[in-house]
Amino acid sequence: MKCYVVQDLLPEYVEGLCREETAKEIKEHLAGCEECQQIWKNMSDSDEKNDKMELQKIQPFQRIKKEIKKDKRGKWVAIALLVLVCVVFGTLTAGQIFPALSCPSYDTIYYHHRAKQIATQLVEGDIETVMKGMGARVTNERAQGQVEFYHDTVDQIKNLQKKVFDGKDVSIKVGTVTYEQFLYSDEDFFPQTDYRTPVTITYNGKKLYLTFLFYEKNYYSMVVSDGKEDFNRWGMTEEESQNENTVHLRRMFALLDFYYCASRQDNIERLLLSHRISRITKEDIDKMKQDDLEFHTLYIVEKCNEFRPKNGSDVLEFYTEVQKKVYNILRSCQENTLEITDGEYDTEKKAFNATFYWTLIDRNGKTAVMTQKFYYGMCGYEPVPGTAKVYADAGFDQKVKEKLKAGF
Repeated sequence: MKCYVVQDLLPEYVEGLCREETAKEIKEHLAGCEECQQIWKNMSDSDEKNDKMELQKIQPFQRIKKEIKKDKRGKWVAIALLVLVCVVFGTLTAGQIFPALSCPSYDTIYYHHRAKQIATQLVEGDIETVMKGMGARVTNERAQGQVEFYHDTVDQIKNLQKKVFDGKDVSIKVGTVTYEQFLYSDEDFFPQTDYRTPVTITYNGKKLYLTFLFYEKNYYSMVVSDGKEDFNRWGMTEEESQNENTVHLRRMFALLDFYYCASRQDNIERLLLSHRISRITKEDIDKMKQDDLEFHTLYIVEKCNEFRPKNGSDVLEFYTEVQKKVYNILRSCQENTLEITDGEYDTEKKAFNATFYWTLIDRNGKTAVMTQKFYYGMCGYEPVPGTAKVYADAGFDQKVKEKLKAGF
């Protein structure tokens, strides 16, 4: 192949546009011709420079394009975050406006934090703060000696708290906060709406279950359970009474519950006891059996600061006698009203001095009023023997009058 022909074809060769046979011949020619080989090298170097220049021209546009893509990606991220924030705040706002919905709200977040805070205070012995949140008032007009009662209760609970939790490996876990209406056992009495917050306290492998009932931002009551049943202040089995830790734990929360009730002017125990007995009519008692009154006389106890035994016929004799007395008296009357007042706090007895005023109208329409002193303590109302007095109309049923004079 002649030099002039090869030189004419070199641009196509450099670009790789020649046929395979032609490219082969050019290659063989370049191997033996220095002049054509030099021209080929110059052309190759020139093309490489041109490519670099073109690339340099393109690179700024590529960077701009990347920045545009990055900017678009940032906008989408911002939009996604904005949507997420709107969803979160929208959900919380909806839950706040419509608390019955099963979705989070600002209140549920607050009560979740508050419940853990209270449980921590309880475990660490900050009993004063815990009791302050239970809505009690030391200015109760119907119960004198509230200051002594407060300090006495704090001291007792702190001693028990040390025995239960001090030196123990304790962890606290808060469950889901729910909004619901809480009704006391008498459905027409004291309905209220609460945020219920469950808390599990684990100490030395044992579990304690608390449920805080928040009826205001800073006020609450609590229900305590060992997982089998709710703690109460009236019953304890013989097995439970022999377990020192169980006794300390039950007594600690019984005192907290007693403080919650006794320091309030709307003492739920006083009101329920008087309400349950007062609403029994002649028609009701005619249909009832003696055992049916166990619920109505629940708060009348043999010892006001000792747990009521759950088993044993001998120890339950007192409670059977109370039911029998109330049953027989009401069967002879057509109407009754029970009122209870709480007086001064007795620091030695660790109970309030209370008085029962029981007004009865017999089947002949005659009226009698029985008064009797009671001690109101952690576990209920303990009758004081020999303090019953009866004021009756002439002609009032004599048998009923004698039963009233005997007192509880």
